[in-house]
Amino acid sequence: MLINSIRFIDPFIHMPSFYIFPLAKFGKPSQPFGDEAKDYLSGLILDKKVQVQILERDQYGRAVAIVAKPGRIFGKTYCDEYMLQAGLAEVYLGGGAVHGPKGKAYYLELMESAKNKKKGMWSQTSRESAAEFKARMKEEQ
Repeated sequence: MLINSIRFIDPFIHMPSFYIFPLAKFGKPSQPFGDEAKDYLSGLILDKKVQVQILERDQYGRAVAIVAKPGRIFGKTYCDEYMLQAGLAEVYLGGGAVHGPKGKAYYLELMESAKNKKKGMWSQTSRESAAEFKARMKEEQ
């Protein structure tokens, strides 16, 4: 599969292990680091061949999938791992959460490491989660 466009609230594919920050839409601002996260992920997969392993369908019929770039020497590059290590995503812990083949504990370790190194969003002295941000934006309508 060749990825030539990226939408984070996509009607077809969601990466299960992490939650990307809401981007600006419908006149609402994006969450801090949302644009950086999109740019980082674009650098990983945009216009590149990727492998998509569908894990299941969510309650809206979207595919929940693992997205990886095939590697020649070191194996696959899993996008969720890189996003978490860069501090540009957080582990999704909400209802119906699905975690990739390495399991929830592994992804939480990656996120905790990024927090300790104050990478990406974790460099902020105070921050709200993606879910908190979405709830606040909904209240402000």
